[in-house]
Amino acid sequence: MITGRLVHARSIFCAIALILCAGTVLAEELTEGSMQIQAQSREPIEPRVGIRFQLANDSELDLRLQTVAIQALRDAGYRVNQPGSVITLRMETQNGTVVSKEDTSIGSLEAGSGVGVDLNVRLWSSTQNSLLKNNSGKNRRIPVFAVTFDAYDEVGGKAAWRGEAVTHSADGINFEAGDAMVRQLISAFGTTLKPKNVPLR
Repeated sequence: MITGRLVHARSIFCAIALILCAGTVLAEELTEGSMQIQAQSREPIEPRVGIRFQLANDSELDLRLQTVAIQALRDAGYRVNQPGSVITLRMETQNGTVVSKEDTSIGSLEAGSGVGVDLNVRLWSSTQNSLLKNNSGKNRRIPVFAVTFDAYDEVGGKAAWRGEAVTHSADGINFEAGDAMVRQLISAFGTTLKPKNVPLR
């Protein structure tokens, strides 16, 4: 079992992976009032399977979004938090930034775990197969909010599905936006979905 610092470190590096996957598209294509959503199925998830729901953190917003997610799963026919659950579904929210194409950097993440794992990373794109490098160009940071779901097959002992949704958060994220992101992700649960922009509603 992964606990303590390792859980926090894993969460931080998952957030980096999220920005690596979505940063360039976000800076160039994501518009106000929309979200970018994508999902990847790693193994089949049976309909109406038992799901144990987990939160990465227990902020007020996340607790409210948990209620939305659980209800959406039940509406889709899944059994949630009942004995015999075989899939663990973990939800995490992240605040970060991407950088406009005025600069070659594609993202930035500042995160702290509170248990000795702190990270401040700038990410760059390079044609020389180098990910991290110095950059002196002007840049405009765009704040974003992301919701990520990871499904884990407890019986098979492997990852089963991952879904991500990202939106601008210039005025701070609110429950209505998070609600829409969670519902969109649950509607794609267990499927593969190429990155696309959809209305934030």
